[in-house]
Amino acid sequence: MSNFNEFDIKDLHSQFKQKFWDGFHEPNLKSDKYIELWKQLEISDYWLAGPLYAMYENANINYLFIDQNRFADINTLDDFVAWANEIIDNFKQGIAKVPAEKQVEQDDLNLLQYQIHIKLELIALASQIQLKKTGFKLN
Repeated sequence: MSNFNEFDIKDLHSQFKQKFWDGFHEPNLKSDKYIELWKQLEISDYWLAGPLYAMYENANINYLFIDQNRFADINTLDDFVAWANEIIDNFKQGIAKVPAEKQVEQDDLNLLQYQIHIKLELIALASQIQLKKTGFKLN
């Protein structure tokens, strides 16, 4: 690995770590409607948080490609990206079903949408880091 590539990885990992908690802290929701919605969608968050937390701690998501009991369909970096984006899409669909009718609900919706945006950035950064570290190709 060249020093340039190592610097890139450290820089990308630093960016990843700066953003991580914005995407995965429990949101401080104010409306009952969105608190209930969060409880329903939270399991999706856990699935995605595991691999992205591994990236936060270890600067890799290698275990996804090894643990075929839990991640049988994830064999490549493309598989990871598709899987992660499917989780995000399900989350987006869940919040789209609950319209905001009051300002407090709109604020909660904005917070959930912000977290989705951050998670998408984290998926992209994780993919870049993994690609630079392992040479796995994105199709």
